[in-house]
Amino acid sequence: MENSPPGLNIENSSRDEFKRELLKIEKGEYVVETLADGRQIRIKKPGKKGENDFLVQIYDPKNQGSRCITHEEIKKDIKSKKNKSPKKTAEIVKALLRVCEGEDPKTVLNNGSSPN
Repeated sequence: MENSPPGLNIENSSRDEFKRELLKIEKGEYVVETLADGRQIRIKKPGKKGENDFLVQIYDPKNQGSRCITHEEIKKDIKSKKNKSPKKTAEIVKALLRVCEGEDPKTVLNNGSSPN
C-alpha cells in the first residue's frame, strides 16, 4: 500500500498573491483534495514546463495508479458539456472565472450566485 504524500492547502486569493504562495512550494508531490469516492487530486512540482510548473494528477487508491489531466482534456470536456447544456456550461465557466479571480471554490459551489 502506498504512503500518501503530505497535504497542501493554500487559501484562494488574488492571482498575484496566489502565485506568490505557489512559488513558495517546495519540489515534491502533495494531496490537495480527497474526493468523495476516495480518489485524490494531487500536484507534483516541478511539472513539465519547468521548476515553477505543476503537474495535476488524479490518484486512485483502489488500483494505486495516477492519471494526469491535460488542458486539452478540460477543453474537450467543457465543449462536450456546452453541446449538451449551453446554459449550465455558461454557469460552470462563470464559476471557474470567479475562482480564478480569487473567490474560494467552496463559496462558489455553496452559493452559486455571484455576490456582486
